[in-house]
Amino acid sequence: AIADIVRSLYDLSKVIFISFDVDNMIELRRLLPKQKLMLLTAVWKDELRELLLTYRFDLDIYYAVLTKQIVDLLHSVGLEVNAWTCDNPEKAESLIAMGVDYITTNILE
Repeated sequence: AIADIVRSLYDLSKVIFISFDVDNMIELRRLLPKQKLMLLTAVWKDELRELLLTYRFDLDIYYAVLTKQIVDLLHSVGLEVNAWTCDNPEKAESLIAMGVDYITTNILE
């Protein structure tokens, strides 16, 4: 139902679905095969790589567990990485240096 509502109200090219629930994300991929989807997680496990590749989910991960190796690995297979929620400017600078694609923050200055 959510996919139908969003599809009817918004330009899907401007929407990114995010969720911690893998089953919901898999169902969204089935319903919206070309949609941008980001799997939320607070931890990195090596088996996530295969899941992300299989379903073409980008990664939305808690910033404190993110490493340059993870960013490089996912970029090497064409996936994007968002780091959430980083409100520390120095940490944000290190995320930028790692090459993350997005940073979720509550601080705009």
